[in-house]
Formats: sequence, structure tokens, C-alpha cells
Amino acid sequence: DMALGPNDELFVTRTNSTIMRADVLHLAAGTLAYRTTFGGDHLRAGPATCLAVVGNELYVGLEEAAQLYVFTLTGWLLRKMRGEWEEPGRLIHFDGRLYLLEYVSDIEPVDEHTVKAKRIFVLSLHGQTLQICHLSDLESSGHEIDEDDDEEEDEDDPVPFEGDWV
Repeated sequence: DMALGPNDELFVTRTNSTIMRADVLHLAAGTLAYRTTFGGDHLRAGPATCLAVVGNELYVGLEEAAQLYVFTLTGWLLRKMRGEWEEPGRLIHFDGRLYLLEYVSDIEPVDEHTVKAKRIFVLSLHGQTLQICHLSDLESSGHEIDEDDDEEEDEDDPVPFEGDWV
């Protein structure tokens, strides 16, 4: 995964599957010039699956550890966060919250376009779970997305949220 930071920064995860160790490459976004590598001493529990930059912090998710590691943008480990999720799959930041898409290894993808996602966690920047949305609940509510449907949606009929508020 990769994430853009302030001041022309690009962060890219890299995993050595032989020794199950991940690290983060810090590059100049405009030129892709190498700046530094960090995290390898801490990211020893499997592939790094997601990144998000929030202010002056970089959040890195590790698949096997089911944790988020928080670094400064210069590579110092600040804290680790553990939650109810099994595998952090994707991570984005919006308005002071982290949105974590949980991947689950026991879900068999139908094809290469199928995402093996189970839940969306809304987290505080310190890892407190604020909300959990079960994707299967959305599908079973009859509000599935039909890619072949060209009809416009009725804006007067909003889809209610059926997840769990924590």
C-alpha cells in the first residue's frame, strides 16, 4: 500500500515474505527519490496491508498481528493499537477518524475482483472503536449494489445505517 504525506512525502510498504518482515519506504513524492526506510525492527508479524497519514503520524496495519502501528513521519514508533478486527485490510482517515476495512482470511473470494471484507471499523486516532458496520448486514437488508442497474437512485429513500454503535 502507499500513502501521501505533507511536504512532498510518499510512504510505501514493502514486505519480505521469506522472513515475514515489513518495512516502510519514505520517498519524495515529486521525484520518487529515496529518503529512508523504517519500521523493520517493529513490523515483524507479516505483511503490511494498509497505510494512512494523519497529520504528522503514519498508521501501518499488519495482517498477521492484527495491529496498527503508529510512527512519526521520520520513523519513530509512537504506539501500537489492537482492536476487535482480524486483519486490517484498508485504512483511510477522514475528519479525525480512521476507517478500517477488515479482511478475513476464512472468506473464499469468488474471483479476483471479490474483496474478502467483513466489517468496517470507525476508530478514534488512539484506537478506540467508535462504530462497527457489518457488511453482511448491509447486503441482507436488500440494499445491494447492482452494477448493471442504470436507473437513478431515489434520493428521498435513504439507506438506513444498520451497524453497531459502540
